[in-house]
Amino acid sequence: MLYTQWNPIENIHKAIQVKRDAVSLTRPGHPDMAARLNTLFNSLFRRYELYGQACDIEEAVTIQEEANRCTPDDSMHKAGCLYGLGNVYRIRFRHLGQLSDIDKAVEIHERSVNMTPDTDTDNKVIRLVSLSDSLECRFDGLGSLRDIDRTISMTTLAAQITANGHVHRDRVLGALGGAFRKRFDHLRELDDIDKAISFLEQAANLASADDEDKPVRLDHLANAYQARFQRFKAPSDIDKAVTHHNDAVQLTSNSHPRKPTVLSNLGNSLVARFEHSSEKPDIDRATQAHRDALALMPEGHAARPSCLNNLSVALVRRFLKYDDIQDINEAIEALNESVRLTPPGHPERASHLLNLGHAVRLLFTKSGDVKDIRRASSVFSEAARSESGPPSTLFEAAIQWSKYAQEAGTSPLEAFRCAVDLLSRVAWMGMSVFDRYVELYELGGIVREAAGAAIASGEYGTAVEWLEQGRSIVWGQQLQLRAPVHELRDTYPELATELVQVSKALEAANGRDTVYDEDAPQKRHNLVLEWEALVEKVRKETELKDFLRPLKYTELSKAASDSGPVIIVNVCGSRCDALIVLSNGSEPLHVPLPEFSLDQATSLERSFHKVLVGSGVGATRGINSAWSDNPDFRFRNLLSSLWSWVVKPIIEDLQTTVSKRGLRRVWWCPTGVLSLLPLHAAGIYDSKSPGNNVSDFVVSSYTPTLSALINARRHRGNPSSPLKLLIVAHPGTPSAPIPNTEAELKYITKRCGRSIKRCGGKIHYTTLTGASASVPLVTQGMEQCGWIHLACHGVQNFQDPGKSALILTAPSDSTSNRLELSDIIRNPHPHATFAFLSACQTATGDSGLPDEVVHLASGMLVAGYGSVIATMWSIEDSDAPLVADSVYGDLFGKRHPDSTQAAFALHRAIKKLRDGGAPFLSWVPFIHLGD
Repeated sequence: MLYTQWNPIENIHKAIQVKRDAVSLTRPGHPDMAARLNTLFNSLFRRYELYGQACDIEEAVTIQEEANRCTPDDSMHKAGCLYGLGNVYRIRFRHLGQLSDIDKAVEIHERSVNMTPDTDTDNKVIRLVSLSDSLECRFDGLGSLRDIDRTISMTTLAAQITANGHVHRDRVLGALGGAFRKRFDHLRELDDIDKAISFLEQAANLASADDEDKPVRLDHLANAYQARFQRFKAPSDIDKAVTHHNDAVQLTSNSHPRKPTVLSNLGNSLVARFEHSSEKPDIDRATQAHRDALALMPEGHAARPSCLNNLSVALVRRFLKYDDIQDINEAIEALNESVRLTPPGHPERASHLLNLGHAVRLLFTKSGDVKDIRRASSVFSEAARSESGPPSTLFEAAIQWSKYAQEAGTSPLEAFRCAVDLLSRVAWMGMSVFDRYVELYELGGIVREAAGAAIASGEYGTAVEWLEQGRSIVWGQQLQLRAPVHELRDTYPELATELVQVSKALEAANGRDTVYDEDAPQKRHNLVLEWEALVEKVRKETELKDFLRPLKYTELSKAASDSGPVIIVNVCGSRCDALIVLSNGSEPLHVPLPEFSLDQATSLERSFHKVLVGSGVGATRGINSAWSDNPDFRFRNLLSSLWSWVVKPIIEDLQTTVSKRGLRRVWWCPTGVLSLLPLHAAGIYDSKSPGNNVSDFVVSSYTPTLSALINARRHRGNPSSPLKLLIVAHPGTPSAPIPNTEAELKYITKRCGRSIKRCGGKIHYTTLTGASASVPLVTQGMEQCGWIHLACHGVQNFQDPGKSALILTAPSDSTSNRLELSDIIRNPHPHATFAFLSACQTATGDSGLPDEVVHLASGMLVAGYGSVIATMWSIEDSDAPLVADSVYGDLFGKRHPDSTQAAFALHRAIKKLRDGGAPFLSWVPFIHLGD
């Protein structure tokens, strides 16, 4: 049914005149004045809905304001009067875009909801939905996450009130689905778009074919399908979007104010399908739909900039396919007008600028005129620096700016700085951990490219700062929540206490990602906004002006120590370099690696992976017996390449500072796919003479970031204090037994016994084996002991790193035998000092997220363990006891065991294995991380 059939009055114009006469004949103060004003308002509002004339909405505002003044606050009609007034302010905002109107609408709707008793369920629901509509509109205008979260909260409350079969059920579900879709557009959390489609499908199905809201329901459902298509590229989603948009257009009369919107939305879905199918009718129909939408839209309409932007997108896509210069010129003209009509601060301005930049850049490919590329770079710059807009849009603009800055004759460093600063907003702490990793997965190696540009410009300190800021982002956010506040507490104890409380609540909220809770995202968002406000308050109201800001190089250089430097190896598309951070605080030493490239790094990583797979290296300890013909030969070649291309030039540069009194210690901090390769084992192993592999020169440790190493040093144990060691030896499962964990336990307890005699009883150890090695008992032991040794299976979950786990015994009241990383990080470990993860793949990185260093070992650093021994891949069950025995024999051979000597102990243990003729696969996987 067309919207023209809505109105029960045959002549709406005549009806309005009759009602105007009724109002003019009613004396001021008459008890019926408010009611007559209200009926006039309803007719004006309906005529606006039918014909979209601005004069009707202006008169409707005036009439309803007067009706509100005539209605006493204690009148039973007051809430309804406010409801109408709020609606008309919202409509005027949509038409004219005045922010003061939408602020009034929200305030008035809040009053209307509060004045409506809970017993009046029908009106309560309608007014809650209207409040949510106004909040959503304000979100569209300002981009405040609080508004869209409140929208979801209000509509969720309305949905709880309306049972199945309720007259307003479809409207409530439609509003709820639309709100989830809007939040998905902003944050791109995957759960939001699935919820949006589910609710919108229900709403569309509840609306009958002749329902006046049917076109709206279909239009919103189509928008959600299109949004999901643009993220996951499922063809069925975009086909459904086009179908539903077509239906919405057919059901909407040309005179209805929403017709331009539904036409433009149809054009958008056709463009999206054209990108997938390249069918010319789709792009031609899309362009025409956008032209028709603009033709129906009066000048000054608030949605006109968006429609112009949408038309330009269609024209650009057609230009890319058919190379018609007229299309790109028209697109630029439309975008210029769109940007002109969109005020600074509007959330959509950044998107319009980004599209304009793309269009002008494409014009440059045809014109070759340098002024075009200069303008494109300038427009990308303006978009990236926008006050508001989705962070992903601003980030994309910064990337484009960095790409074309040099062609425009300017340095790309400012563009890269902007991009790096935006990373933490793209992977915002208010998102679930899973969704943050999804976002980071799609960003690629931009931070490494930024560092490469800084190095090329001689800005070595800046390169270190950017690599620190743009890597291990999720772990870094976790560490921020645990940042020490003693300086703040000394002078502002109440503020410090409040910040700690919110930080702990936020940690707990992040740990509930896997628990179904409808309100969890809103709660998490609110906590993050509160935390951010407190951090900003500290910066503004105290002397700690740089509180929790990204660290400058002068602070980061403290990661290096007198024991040795930190060696950052950056691998990007343009160049490869090492930066050596020294303890004296001077600028990092630059070691160019001209013989190495990103392609070579990727090839090495793939080759290592093939050797491991071909050697039968499995997912669990003890399952790697299916050796290939000659894995050592392949390993020897790969480690030789790694030595020649990467490590040898660095060692040669270090040789002048290597102490002659013994082996110098270094901390490797590789980036990109290089973080998946064993730098600590690089060397030429055909030669019998020393000086051809890393271990001849240095004792190697790793650190994910400089901040992680600085933080690790805060967790040094006091060697003279009593040491509590938890030893967990789990024999595995029937399908994957690891029997040598029992031998490992015996070796360690024997070493403990000898050390107890030597230290006079200052070592206390607890053993958990078999059934006693359960998740709750191990968790309890980790809270009580500073040192832990975990001999068990370990599994990595690269899709959701928080679910990476140690496999233990399930308690009697549970079926779960997994101690997940998210639980380890969330639980308190007040004595955490040293962790030996004698499991498999505890330090296996993710090739899709190499710069996030998402493995169990780095998670243990975040959990507070300053020194960690782990494995890069699965280990032989028979090797683990030998390495553990040697490490603890070394550490406990001293009167006061010191976890900071763990790297040296591991170095010597591995040398014994290697000198004993052990194959590469036996000794290479063992690594040390942290202090």
